[in-house]
Amino acid sequence: MNSSSVLLWSVLKVGGLITVLLGAISGLAFGSGVAFAVGCGAVVSMAGAVGLIQALGRLLDPTQKATTKAAFTALLLAKFLISFGILWVLLVTYRVSALGLVVGLGGGLAAVVLGVLLGSGSAVGRAAIALDEARIQQETGDIKPESR
Repeated sequence: MNSSSVLLWSVLKVGGLITVLLGAISGLAFGSGVAFAVGCGAVVSMAGAVGLIQALGRLLDPTQKATTKAAFTALLLAKFLISFGILWVLLVTYRVSALGLVVGLGGGLAAVVLGVLLGSGSAVGRAAIALDEARIQQETGDIKPESR
């Protein structure tokens, strides 16, 4: 398992937990409409995080061609535009609660931060990162001790 996969899985697990907790708290405090909006915001945020992790993993892969890297760079821009478009449609067309969306988006961002921290700190995450570091050192010919 490479480091991108480990981080992605960790982010998704933490994101699911945070979304359920924030949705339950919001539902009890403000009603089901806000809880639904929390879920929508979290899904948009987590989908953006998944896209970002996947695209950056591909961009940093040295075996990818320059044209493929350019395509993934364009995909990153498209991901942001699509996320903003989805949020606009949810707010304007479906009149989803703005408070719930903000809470859901914030929960999604918190899930990304906590998921990356937990994923990179786990034994599997450290092993995957060490493998990636060794591969990069081998490719660049960097054998200096301070680089480790």
